Amino acid sequence: MPTMDLDELLSRDPNTLPYRLTHVATGEVLEARFEPTTAPDAEELRGEAWAYSKFRDVWPDCVGEPQTLKLVLPHRGDDRIQGIMRLGRVPRGGYRLRGSLLESAPWNQTGTPGREYAGVGRQLVLRLILECLRQGGHGSILISASPGSESFYTRLGFRQLTPESPRDMVLPAGQAFGLVHEAWTLSDD
Repeated sequence: MPTMDLDELLSRDPNTLPYRLTHVATGEVLEARFEPTTAPDAEELRGEAWAYSKFRDVWPDCVGEPQTLKLVLPHRGDDRIQGIMRLGRVPRGGYRLRGSLLESAPWNQTGTPGREYAGVGRQLVLRLILECLRQGGHGSILISASPGSESFYTRLGFRQLTPESPRDMVLPAGQAFGLVHEAWTLSDD
């Protein structure tokens, strides 16, 4: 696992950092990366493999936008989109990233029979944390969890923003830095 300090981490293009997925059947850890979406991706996102995507009607319209990224396995020979996200913004004077949208490919979602890769959602969240920091935020992320995804976010350290809105969740900066530290073994220098 690479070791770097936070300044080094933030000086690099966040799309080219080593993100890791685990092949469920073999346990093999594979390097993934984020790439911009391109016109052919819209066809994939409208196809049969994404038929059960929660945001199937949204993704094709986001293709080609600079804030829409796909997570891919470039060295695996598997050119499918493993996860997709639309990066949100840190409001002026704010410290949390808001307005992001993310989703693991249907075949990678927890509880899916024949699940192929584990860790997709975690890698999407890591990229959001880095985006928050790059925009001047503190690493904290505010999301509105899709029904049924709350336990995933809770495992990563998100907590309910208010009891009245149980799906509105926040990842505090401390938990965000814990996830970043775990992913890239940040040095304590």
